[in-house]
Amino acid sequence: MDKNKKDIQSALPASKQRGRVQAIAESVKAYVPSKGQAAFAAIALLAISNGFAWAKLAKVEASPVIMTVGISQLTKNYMAQLALSNLPPEEVGVRTELFLSVTQDTLRRAAAEDNVLLIAREAVLAGNAIDVTEDVNVAVQAAMKQAADRRGAPQQALPKTDAGSPLMLGQ
Repeated sequence: MDKNKKDIQSALPASKQRGRVQAIAESVKAYVPSKGQAAFAAIALLAISNGFAWAKLAKVEASPVIMTVGISQLTKNYMAQLALSNLPPEEVGVRTELFLSVTQDTLRRAAAEDNVLLIAREAVLAGNAIDVTEDVNVAVQAAMKQAADRRGAPQQALPKTDAGSPLMLGQ
């Protein structure tokens, strides 16, 4: 009999446990979607994600305008101007640093325009690209003239240009 009592006692907690598990399962069933609802949600998510993917692919962005600058030409021309000038070596050093910084700033401003890809002319092996070397040269010379005017330096190494407008590439 003791053995039967132990079996009965062990059986009671299992049935109570089963009842508790069934109660939890029934309460969770209220929150679980049906197969139809799950299928509808999956189809809706796929449709939305496909819609966004299509919109991203269909969005046609204009390809950048490729413009070239003859950096070596600009540098050679400037060095030739300096060689023909009667400036002392200290002034040549100052002007060269000024030329390099002004050229770099001008190229940075030109490349900052929307949809413009600015590369060295020497890097283009084939194909058509707009050459804006002269526009950059005019802008650099105008900036050099303004910087020289602020310093009060002589204008010997600067060529005469009718520059003074902001940088307008390819126009």
